[in-house]
Amino acid sequence: MIKTEKIYYDDLYLTTCIATVVEVSEMGIVCDQTVAFPEGGGQQADKGCFLIEDNFKQSLKILFLNVKKGVGDVFLEQDFPTISVNTPIYHYIEVEYLRYFKVGMKVKICIDVERRARLTISHTAIHLVLMAIDRVRKGIITYVKGADIREDLARLDFFIHDKLNDDEIMKITECVNELILNDYKIETYAHVKQKEAVYWKCLDYVCACGGTHLPSTKYIGNVRITKKSKGKNLQRITIEFPNHVLPMELYHKD
Repeated sequence: MIKTEKIYYDDLYLTTCIATVVEVSEMGIVCDQTVAFPEGGGQQADKGCFLIEDNFKQSLKILFLNVKKGVGDVFLEQDFPTISVNTPIYHYIEVEYLRYFKVGMKVKICIDVERRARLTISHTAIHLVLMAIDRVRKGIITYVKGADIREDLARLDFFIHDKLNDDEIMKITECVNELILNDYKIETYAHVKQKEAVYWKCLDYVCACGGTHLPSTKYIGNVRITKKSKGKNLQRITIEFPNHVLPMELYHKD
């Protein structure tokens, strides 16, 4: 079974790597390792490019437009949500450029660093909101139906009868902004049995999450949180972070 070594679990801020192509298909390019983060958990995928050498020994830049996990092993433990591990990672490129790739060739993978940084801010922000929601109304986060983590905002959809009210949204917003202002440390660490099964921790709040995250809360800036009914028993919470600071100093090349 083909699998890709996911370098971002060892270094979240590495933006380039040299890799060997192990599969070429219309699904995309699979390499033995990558720094490109696939879509998952509501977070949109990285975008970036391959740098390869053509027959004239000149660097050729080919964009990848999406990144997805393939089929792997199932990690099943009582103390962790079921996830797929040891998967291949497919970097999707336009079909016309597949001819430039061959199994066994070396390529350089480069991600769009600013996009990664914005998605990382967005993902960390959504965790702080979940943390605050759990403080304001204990247990409600179990009713999260889905998440959408974009560069400019993040959204949470709840399947819930007793929806969050204006007063609760205000308290949640105040709690999140206090967490950001105090610049609390954020940690990520792997399950003892599987490096791809990752925990996220801030203060005493711990949850399973293998997304990309900041090392502390300060970069997010004050957030705006709004609510909207999406029908009977459905409520959407939207988080915006107009005062964020891109943590470009964290990122580095290989």
